[in-house]
Amino acid sequence: MKDAPELSAELQAIATKCWQSPPEFGRIILPHWFPTKMPWVHRGILALLTGKTDFLLQFGPEAWRDEPAAFWGPRDLQKILTNFVEELGEDPVTNKPITRPIFTLAEVDGHPVLSMDVRTNITIIMPRGFSKTTIVNLANLIDLVYVNQDFFLYASEASGHAERQLGTLKKELEENELLRLIFGDLVAPRQSPNKWTDNYIEPTNKVMVGALGKGGQIRGFSKGAKRPGKITYDDLEDVDSVKSDTQRPADIKWFFQTALPTVRKGGKSVVIGTLLHTDAILNKTMKDPRFTVVRFGAIDRQGEALWPWMLTLEGLKELEEAFALVGEIQGFYLEYMSEYRSDSARMFPLAKLVYVKKGIEVFTSLAQAMDPAISDSPKADFCAFAIVGIEAGGHNHVLDYYGQVGMDPTDQVDKYFELHFRWMAQVAIENTRHGVEAIAYQRSLIHLIQVEQFRRSRKGHGNRAFFEIIPILHGKTGKIPRIKGMLKPRIAAGYFSFNERWPELEHQFINFPDAKLDGPDVCAMAVSLLDPFSVLNLGDDVGDLAKDTAPPLEQVLGLNYRNAP
Repeated sequence: MKDAPELSAELQAIATKCWQSPPEFGRIILPHWFPTKMPWVHRGILALLTGKTDFLLQFGPEAWRDEPAAFWGPRDLQKILTNFVEELGEDPVTNKPITRPIFTLAEVDGHPVLSMDVRTNITIIMPRGFSKTTIVNLANLIDLVYVNQDFFLYASEASGHAERQLGTLKKELEENELLRLIFGDLVAPRQSPNKWTDNYIEPTNKVMVGALGKGGQIRGFSKGAKRPGKITYDDLEDVDSVKSDTQRPADIKWFFQTALPTVRKGGKSVVIGTLLHTDAILNKTMKDPRFTVVRFGAIDRQGEALWPWMLTLEGLKELEEAFALVGEIQGFYLEYMSEYRSDSARMFPLAKLVYVKKGIEVFTSLAQAMDPAISDSPKADFCAFAIVGIEAGGHNHVLDYYGQVGMDPTDQVDKYFELHFRWMAQVAIENTRHGVEAIAYQRSLIHLIQVEQFRRSRKGHGNRAFFEIIPILHGKTGKIPRIKGMLKPRIAAGYFSFNERWPELEHQFINFPDAKLDGPDVCAMAVSLLDPFSVLNLGDDVGDLAKDTAPPLEQVLGLNYRNAP
């Protein structure tokens, strides 16, 4: 710390603690920025930005303004070790990312040592609203008051955004009493030649900070023949600018040919933002060997919420459903998952999932399938049910679906009968098929259903409670190839539809095979149960498909079933 005022022992201790640990700077000096425990992802980013790692090994209780009983421990550090990685490409066999850890924990002379392999330039990709700008502002304020940098800039898509970030630092220098007690009055007096404007300030400790918009005269910001030592690029692109096929190349050219070379030799460029397009500045830095790039979605690599205080898994699921309902699922993955998923590249594209209401009268046969599950763990498989009908012409249609984690056997049997009476009992029994997956313990469900048939027949349902239960066995065929083989050709040909949108089921289809498989699997089971009826449904009458957006299978495949061998 240079040119620091004379401090009491207490203030000197605070200054030293805040110098050693950026999170302590935030906890003690900026409690209005950080009222609750700083999450592991923000601490890892601070390590990248400040070059410090020792503070990540300082485990113990922490008293934050609104969370006085917080604790930083080894599990938090483990999150950093496993989630701060660089992506080096894809494995050609598994199509999974090949990664390199940025942080490494080792033991030296009996003591833990945390090392960090990071390049001078850094890109941080995170969902909007996850406080990446606040963390970068904290790192910049630390640089300013401790004079780690003597000249740095903010650059954004619009100059107003950059000036607001500079204004955030100015406000703390002007109004934060503890900051002023420790570091002195850094605000330039009115009579001073030092500037103190919206886009440029010269604090009294001889640091210079500027702000400008994208495309501005960034090289013209050199002061006294001195180039900036660090430039922070915050949201360099917005939704409108990335849409333009002419604006994107211009922005990329400005960034790589004009902005990046502006920092002095040995200087640092920090780029933060949210993915908005596949061909944008953020994406280009991911391919530039001069950058260390960390990319986070709202779910970490262990399947847990990245920052539950901001967005829980339940809240993220609701957002995904909302985006899906308005046909913007690709935007959801860009903004909240920090990844690009082409709909056409999916196994089951959203554009191919047809939703149309159909009455039971159009179906010649119905099948009911059940995929049991008993675990109540949030990560367990779903107990899933599906009612699928087949029309004259062979079109399959999901009339009903239900999935739930943690159903006990009694509830599973009750749901099976509920769906049976709602749908299956409305059709002649010779035109129905009932099935239950019968692997390991699941076979006992068949027995429970059979016992329940007798009980329900005596309670007013009579013969409607009786039906044959077909054990569904899969042999050696795996779940993923089974689903692909059964459903992909039908959905691709537009010969498979849904009575309504079940958000969880849609999520499993469009994220296949990375999401849960139980929904698509139970639909495939129901379709397989209808196989004996398929040859009976290839006549001239293809049913009422007028409401459906998909053409008949005969037209799609160019087949003439009447003359087929």
